[in-house]
Amino acid sequence: MMKKMIRRSVIGFISAVILVSSAPLGATIRTKNNKANKLFTKQEYKKALDFYDELAQEVGEKGKALNSIVKYNRANALLKLQNYEEAMEDYNKALSFTKDRKSLSSIYYNMGNTSYRAGKLQDALNYYIKTLDIDTDDKNAKFNIELIKKKMEEQKKQQKEDKDKEKKKKKKDDKQQKKEQQEQKKKEQQKNQQPKEEQKKQQEQQKQQGKKPQEQKKKEGMSKQDALRLLKALEQREKETRKKEAAKVKAKVGLSKDW
Repeated sequence: MMKKMIRRSVIGFISAVILVSSAPLGATIRTKNNKANKLFTKQEYKKALDFYDELAQEVGEKGKALNSIVKYNRANALLKLQNYEEAMEDYNKALSFTKDRKSLSSIYYNMGNTSYRAGKLQDALNYYIKTLDIDTDDKNAKFNIELIKKKMEEQKKQQKEDKDKEKKKKKKDDKQQKKEQQEQKKKEQQKNQQPKEEQKKQQEQQKQQGKKPQEQKKKEGMSKQDALRLLKALEQREKETRKKEAAKVKAKVGLSKDW
């Protein structure tokens, strides 16, 4: 995309306009301009920028057309050096110095390039649309418009996916956090209940231990009573047996014959 977006030639735009300058001024500017353009072509953008700066000082306020050319060329060098903010300032100055439709089309086009490289897709799209408003046959501008629209749709889709992922992650984290809180609460409840259960258990044990002597005593008391009853029953039975034996003896004595 970028190679296609930077196809506009700086040299063709400048040389065609410089020809209308006065001879002395035109010769001086043309010499420095040619040097700057050659450096630009060799991708020595910093050196080219130095020459464009000298040109800007020499031109001053001597001609709007020349100012537009110098600012446009300087902006192109800044664009190559990735100084997008300053490049946009020079492109805007170039716009204010010209009404030539071809020049305006080139400026808007490269403003679109600069905005795109700065990551401002909507601004880039607007500048390419302005380019087409001036030159309806600009194929590069048309191509870039479609490309940016597609990229913006992809970004929108990606943002939605990222948002959905973030929402899903948050939901999962909230669920995990809730689960951990419930587990922590359960542990605390168990921890708090343990002393109560142990206390209750101890109380039960003490109660059981307290019952055992009473039950044992009760059992022992019952056994003694049973023994006494049994003893009395035996004594009574023995008395009754003796009475019966005595009665039998008495009966025998009464029945005996006298001698």
